[in-house]
Amino acid sequence: MIRILIVIIILFYTNTVSAQLEGIKFMKDLSWSQIKQKAKQENKYIFLDAYTTWCLPCRVMTNEIFPQPAVGNFFNTNFINVAVQFDVTKKDKEEIRAWYKDAKLLKSSYKIDSYPTYLFFNPQGDLIHTVIGASEKAEDFLSKS
Repeated sequence: MIRILIVIIILFYTNTVSAQLEGIKFMKDLSWSQIKQKAKQENKYIFLDAYTTWCLPCRVMTNEIFPQPAVGNFFNTNFINVAVQFDVTKKDKEEIRAWYKDAKLLKSSYKIDSYPTYLFFNPQGDLIHTVIGASEKAEDFLSKS
């Protein structure tokens, strides 16, 4: 009930906050250990989007849900956000390749076998919540988070 109330409040207030109209801002150029360190220093939770290039629901989330202002406002305010590609392609850019080792470790450590998978960590880096699968509406995704 509280989560639903928070989501409703966020949805109403995000329309007035022009600075947050960009959707989720994902950290780039940081390793997993650097992200955990940043979360601890800022006392923020971590949101990790585990995706693959072949996953259609992952693309829907990336193109339709993550860019929404309400989603961006909620996640940018409360989380250090990181999107990690869990497959390997010949077209991968250097920033994706830099995550290969960490992605492999995360996959085995947290038993990631379905995509998309969303992992939520506390500021100390402990896994506290997992969501598997895409959402058709931003409100649904926010209520699962």
